Amino acid sequence: MNIPHFMNTCGCNDSCGCQRHNCSDCYYRYQGGQRGARGPMGPVGPVGPQGPQGIAGGLIAYADFYALMPTDNATPIAAGADVAFPRTAINGGTGITRTSDTAFTLATPGTYMVTYNAAIGDAGQLVLTLNGAEIPYTVVGKDTAGDQLSGTFLITTIAPNSVITLRNPATSTTTVTLTASAGGVNPVAANMVITRVA
Repeated sequence: MNIPHFMNTCGCNDSCGCQRHNCSDCYYRYQGGQRGARGPMGPVGPVGPQGPQGIAGGLIAYADFYALMPTDNATPIAAGADVAFPRTAINGGTGITRTSDTAFTLATPGTYMVTYNAAIGDAGQLVLTLNGAEIPYTVVGKDTAGDQLSGTFLITTIAPNSVITLRNPATSTTTVTLTASAGGVNPVAANMVITRVA
């Protein structure tokens, strides 16, 4: 093993590295010396670049479409046919539009909360569709007369200008008749509320 040659400030020559001499200055230098005091803190570094802006709070877009019975859905809705919501209660923001009495276009890909309710006179089912395809987890049904069908679901769209509808399922064995004046003399409304949440 090669042992380094040390020439210390005291003038002695410690060539063997054994520290058997009595020079304390050589001994502490060879051992690494005692720890010194902590130095002062350095200056604060420069501020980093600003991060991207987050998504604005609140609702991004929302709309409420509705129908009055019996005028807006005068005939029973056959299997595979869509419920009409030809009237607009409110439309806030942009990107949610009614493109026909039964179809609603979602311009921007994202996640939407869709809530609907409709009073129907007989047993039956309703389901949401996305671009013509029925969405299995949105089927709502009842087996008694004189009640409402309602549901709230989250739907994620991938393609721009996706279209949603509310439909009597294609496999249904019955028509769906929306009630004209349930519980009183005033026309009963069916509603479709669409909110973009992300």
